[in-house]
Amino acid sequence: MAQDDARAAVWTAPVHVTDLSCVEAVYVYYRQAEGRLDYLRAEPQLSACPTDEAETSPPPPAPVTEPAPPTEAYTFRKSAWIWETGLWREDPLGLLQRASDGGYDRLFIALEIEDGVVAHQDALAAFIRSGLAQGVEVLAVEGDPRMVTPEGLEYALGRARAIAAYNEVRPETPLAGLQYDIEPYLLEIYKADPAGVLEKWSAAITALSAAYGDRVGAVIPFWMPAAPGGMPALTAASPSIRSLTAMAYRTDPDAIASAASGVLAAGQELGLPVNVALEAGPLEDEYLFVYRRSPSGELLLSPDQGPEQTVSLFSDAVHPQGDAAAFSYSHSVTAPASRVSFLGDGEALEAALNETRARLAAHPSFAGIALHGVF
Repeated sequence: MAQDDARAAVWTAPVHVTDLSCVEAVYVYYRQAEGRLDYLRAEPQLSACPTDEAETSPPPPAPVTEPAPPTEAYTFRKSAWIWETGLWREDPLGLLQRASDGGYDRLFIALEIEDGVVAHQDALAAFIRSGLAQGVEVLAVEGDPRMVTPEGLEYALGRARAIAAYNEVRPETPLAGLQYDIEPYLLEIYKADPAGVLEKWSAAITALSAAYGDRVGAVIPFWMPAAPGGMPALTAASPSIRSLTAMAYRTDPDAIASAASGVLAAGQELGLPVNVALEAGPLEDEYLFVYRRSPSGELLLSPDQGPEQTVSLFSDAVHPQGDAAAFSYSHSVTAPASRVSFLGDGEALEAALNETRARLAAHPSFAGIALHGVF
């Protein structure tokens, strides 16, 4: 640890920063629970990196060419998640009508599985059939962070086999695919070994795809390609992945495009289509401490290997040593939920969706938009 004494950090977290000199502040997100602070994650805030002050000749101007109109490499899809199984069982025609009216052509639905068999198979087959008649595909979605643990993965594999078995016995109304929203970073073990946990995520995706008998969709946070072990995990799992969905939960089109850029680049590198996910449902406000660069401070940012860095938070100010950088507490901020969710504002959602689509249309891996919390 690069510091001037032996005091232990009260909290550490891995982050991805290519150049420490570009970091002007660090946001530390937290929540208050039973009279204590639980630190959640750290986000470095970048500024313009220092440059050589020596005079250099400007590069010659690039030739002026007429820009080609953007074209989408993949057929655009508008998707939504249905996590409540009762929604598609109790009012299937009403749900499909709302989906069709909203321009959705793909629904990811949660399933009930009992004793290794998909439940309500007649209702599911009827829902799929009605969806196809209205131009709406129906796929299954599964999600649980514990899928990266041996016990959780074994349970998930049984469910994958059950979903595959449904498709075999219902060949006229099969599910159009299977998607996994695992989110292993929600587990405590991720803080200690993010690269190791993402390696387990990759192995889980590969095993689940094999159990299902086809490639599967993978929902990932926008920051995963830059996380420790993130890109190796995606690369290893890519033969088992049909598409990526980037949770770029922001409401400003500039912020959405910026958040999605890393997964879009990863999709292009791996030859995978990428859907950009937005949030429309209710969320709580977030709280964060702001630390700004200083000669000494309560937060140190220390280099590890390559672009991986460690954030260490102390109860008192410490002085950095070596290549570490210090940041001192500045103030606390409440980040409103409206920053990451449209909170049911359909008009704002559609406006941002249309602008985001226009901005990303020319990206080689962009394939559509997925919405959470609209149904």
